[in-house]
Amino acid sequence: MRGVSNHARSRIGTRIWRAALVALMMAAMLAPFPAGDVAAKNKKQSSVTPQIIGGQNVAPGHDTFMAALLLNRQSSSRHHHQAVATPFDMQYCGGTVIAPDWVLTAAHCAKGQDPAKLSVFVGTVDLNDGDHSGTTIAVEALYVDPDYNAAQTANDAALVHLKSDVPAGVTPMRIVAPGDHQFDQSGTPVSVAGWGATIAKSPYNYPNMLKQANITIQADSVCGSRRSYGKTFKAESMLCAGAGTTPKTMVDSCYGDSGGPLFAGPANDPIEIGVVSWGRGCAQLGYPGIYTRLSDPSIANWIQSTMANPPSAGSQQTAKVAHHAGGKSGKGKVGAGKHSSS
Repeated sequence: MRGVSNHARSRIGTRIWRAALVALMMAAMLAPFPAGDVAAKNKKQSSVTPQIIGGQNVAPGHDTFMAALLLNRQSSSRHHHQAVATPFDMQYCGGTVIAPDWVLTAAHCAKGQDPAKLSVFVGTVDLNDGDHSGTTIAVEALYVDPDYNAAQTANDAALVHLKSDVPAGVTPMRIVAPGDHQFDQSGTPVSVAGWGATIAKSPYNYPNMLKQANITIQADSVCGSRRSYGKTFKAESMLCAGAGTTPKTMVDSCYGDSGGPLFAGPANDPIEIGVVSWGRGCAQLGYPGIYTRLSDPSIANWIQSTMANPPSAGSQQTAKVAHHAGGKSGKGKVGAGKHSSS
């Protein structure tokens, strides 16, 4: 599971042709993945492992707060005979339904995107929507945290305003209150969910079924250490979380998970405390995942005020995408095959 980041993973996801993906991955050694293309480009890969990177399938009817951000396309890169691409083909980032007509995601998933070319898919854990229980909703507007710093991936938060409310059965998740740090403490058990890569290298094995992984909050000193992210980790707006003590036991979000939720609390009443943001690769020992810290008053207050009084259309963040590598070495959690950097 995961998205886009500075030299690291940003977890955007988009699926491409195998040849294009190989070329992209080689280029990624020198530059960040493009934020909305990689995951979609690699989603055509059909092999799926039972875990995300230490995660498990989410049963139907659970995690109903999950949303998939889609880059609208006319035809499928996976099934050429199809007239319309599937949500699996188009998904590039994750998000969380936090109100009937609002979805919270990462800034690097929304910055520079055209709302008219995006939609949000909710209501099912299966991106192939085999039982037709999913609902696709058009996007009215995108709002990026004005303090978002693409170079540092700081304040990596954005809001997606939907043109219509989510259907009954989709339960919005509550967000941690400004300045409430009870869930930010080292050792706190948390979970992360998404449709991101299940392995950290090609073919990435993007799943059609939603995955969830259980991890723990790590001390700021862990990610801020010189052996980890050092000064690129900004504790005021970032959370450090992961699990595992050996390369084979690492649990982490990955490419394509960008924008998805990091949540705590009981299963029947979870609370979102972070947004999948960036990291160095996926599941790398010594480099936990980095998440937007939603208890940061500047971020939390911006979310509340924007939802209460949405800015005018002219102030929406719809300029051309400014690609960056968010974090350390390829993690943004956009999907490059699903990981990518924005």
